[in-house]
Amino acid sequence: MGTAGAVVNARDHLDEIFYVLNGDSVFDFNWRLLGGHLAKSDLAAIALRRLDHTGRFGTVDLRRDRVVAFREKMFSDESGLVNAGVYLMHRAAIADLPRAPCSLETEIFPVLAKRGTLVGVEDEGNFLDIGVPTDFQEASMRLPDWTVDYLRRMSQVETGNRDG
Repeated sequence: MGTAGAVVNARDHLDEIFYVLNGDSVFDFNWRLLGGHLAKSDLAAIALRRLDHTGRFGTVDLRRDRVVAFREKMFSDESGLVNAGVYLMHRAAIADLPRAPCSLETEIFPVLAKRGTLVGVEDEGNFLDIGVPTDFQEASMRLPDWTVDYLRRMSQVETGNRDG
């Protein structure tokens, strides 16, 4: 059905603003950051993570908080921002999409970026793409520690104590 297929098929049942999560990635960050950056004229916000080695990922070009372009996978060793698989979207962002199959990455986000209605929000939380078996195994070992780290960081955000 493509990465947007389920969203398109559910569009009549979605709230005006809704989250979309890729099922093959783990990213522990404060999801409220997306809503805090979404202005009235924006149709979507995308969570981004800077990686030292973008290798198997496409990268995202950001100008201030605006996504301006997507670059396909280059299988290089360069650093850059990658799509972390967490989105906050308005229903209007998917209103004109045909039925599935369709893609968020190729049919929605590039159009929104050209229109200037796609916000990118970078965060430093733990990130792992679990779409390949070795990384899925790695996630099962890392998640317990990440959960403790995430809860500590979110507690600091709630209390305003960022020093630890």
